[in-house]
This record gives sequence, structure tokens and C-alpha cells, in this order.
Amino acid sequence: MGIINAFGKQYDGGDLTISLLGNQPVNFNKFTYEKTQEAQTNNGRGNKVIGYSHGKESFTAELELGMNEWRGIVNASPSGDPCKIKPFQIVSTYANDDNEVAIDIVTVKIVGYNGGSDVGAMNVMVTPKLLCLGVQVGVKL
Repeated sequence: MGIINAFGKQYDGGDLTISLLGNQPVNFNKFTYEKTQEAQTNNGRGNKVIGYSHGKESFTAELELGMNEWRGIVNASPSGDPCKIKPFQIVSTYANDDNEVAIDIVTVKIVGYNGGSDVGAMNVMVTPKLLCLGVQVGVKL
């Protein structure tokens, strides 16, 4: 029988800490990642489904950083070009008093970036274009 966790503190955005390139940015609005895998049904006699098969895995990740955090990455990159940084890991850690610590590791490579701002923006954000190379969920350290 499962344990019911009603009325406990749920995980929320305030529980999230990310670590990347030796730093823990505090000015970020978003960090999302996804793993999908191709799948198909296999049919047998009478065209009935008799099983399934898996194909290629694919991954995506999105990170939205404050300009101050982004400038730190740019300044630390070879020749000021963040696209020249080798693939690196982003460690996502969710921790609160009512739940176990949840750790996921996402391997990414920066392959592009944007710039600019809306007039009057008070916290300029940058969303680097990431090539996601892998996602590990529920890592035990």
C-alpha cells in the first residue's frame, strides 16, 4: 500500500537550485528538460497488436538566465564565445523539508544565444539555445 502525502509541502520553484559551470545562478526564470523515445506498436496475425518496440531517444532543454548570470558565462568562455564551451552538466536539485531531495543531471552544449531587451524591462533575461545531449533523472549522490 502506498503512503499518502497529503498536506505536506509540495515541490515548487523555490525549492530548485541549479549548478552549472562551477556556479549556482540565482537569477534564472526557467529550467526545463525533456526526454522522449520513439515507440511503435508491432502487429501479428489478424493485424492485432502483439507488442511494441522502442527507437531513438531525444532530449530537449531550456534555460532562461538573467543578463548578469549570462555575462558571467560569456566572460568565462574562450574568446568570449559561449558556443565554444565544451558540453557541460546542469545539476537540478529540488529540496524541501517535507520531501526527499530530487536530483536530475542534464548534459547540454550551448549552440546559440539571443540578445536585446524590451524598453522598460527591469530584469533582462537571456535564453541560450541548448543542444541537449542527455537527461538523468533521480540521480543518487
